Amino acid sequence: MNKKNKLFLGCSLFFVFLALPAQAIDMESGQYRIQFGNVSSGNSKESSSSYKMTSTLGQFAAGQFNSNGYVIKSGFEYVHTLYKFSFTVSNTTINLGELQPGTFSSGTTNLTVTYNGQGYQISTIAETPLKRISGSFIPNTTCDGSPSSCTLNTAQPWTSSNALGFGYSMTGQDIMSDFINATYFRPFPNRSASENPAVIMHNTNGGRKNRQSTMTFRANISAIQEAGTYQTVVNYIATPTY
Repeated sequence: MNKKNKLFLGCSLFFVFLALPAQAIDMESGQYRIQFGNVSSGNSKESSSSYKMTSTLGQFAAGQFNSNGYVIKSGFEYVHTLYKFSFTVSNTTINLGELQPGTFSSGTTNLTVTYNGQGYQISTIAETPLKRISGSFIPNTTCDGSPSSCTLNTAQPWTSSNALGFGYSMTGQDIMSDFINATYFRPFPNRSASENPAVIMHNTNGGRKNRQSTMTFRANISAIQEAGTYQTVVNYIATPTY
């Protein structure tokens, strides 16, 4: 069957609605599935060395429709962007090993986001400081403190082995602009101190797949830090925007 016959068969298959309102429905059998069937005068896929494009001609009510609080993406072409929102963390247990005074100890995890819609953001917050059961804790980093200290929402360089504390940096895609390079760190917000989560990744463009960044955890202690096992729980909040 040539291409022209295939198009004619697709049109006649859905011309059974007669006087009913135009509809697009899924139809399937044991071996085939036709998704979002519609009456169209033509469709195709075009490509070049740099671009791929699909087109549909003559489809009813195709396009993006907006009102206060809602967005409807109607039409065959939007099927290509309909993939589920997902957020994954590659390593959920970070072991910084045996901490040595004046020496950076680090661990990493990869964050991956796939999203549809208008964008997303990822925020983070720690339940408590990095602490022992006895209550002693490793303080939040203030980074090098020169020219200024880092804050919950503003990263600064942390390169001096004399600068103590616990914090994190971000590298990769969609990270916040204050993470200029891998030496820029922030302290974690602390839920037990009623602090707010800090945004670490975001994107306001249309749907994207596999947007990935790396979070690096770092600790540095003084020679008088109490010996023992320190721990905390770091939470991530993934919020899609539609």
